[in-house]
Amino acid sequence: MAGGATVDLPAFHPGQRDVYEKQRRHNVLVCGRRFGKSIMGTIMASMTLGCRRRYGWFAPTYKYLEPQFEEISTYFDSKPGFRVNRSSNRIYLTSDRRISIDFWSCEKPDPGRGFKYHGVAIDEA
Repeated sequence: MAGGATVDLPAFHPGQRDVYEKQRRHNVLVCGRRFGKSIMGTIMASMTLGCRRRYGWFAPTYKYLEPQFEEISTYFDSKPGFRVNRSSNRIYLTSDRRISIDFWSCEKPDPGRGFKYHGVAIDEA
């Protein structure tokens, strides 16, 4: 991870590992309720910071967005080299604010418009 900081992330289960290893540019998962789609997205979003990439997390409402933001934030709170900004729903590298995970609610039109991301998760679509 950035600046030598380590972040303990959960491990993929075998089904998630299979999806991760076979991913392509566009991926759609249709899985059961207990597959762990959100946890998988959490791991993948968190990994992007270590790769110095920008990631967008989109959810239909703030009600769905907030638990995922809090979950992902727990991995970066109080870790050197990272900052969790709760007022803007952002986690970023302190050395480069462009390297971030941005969380967007889709309650208003055009969330995230004008931002470029290396990857996105659209949760509860």
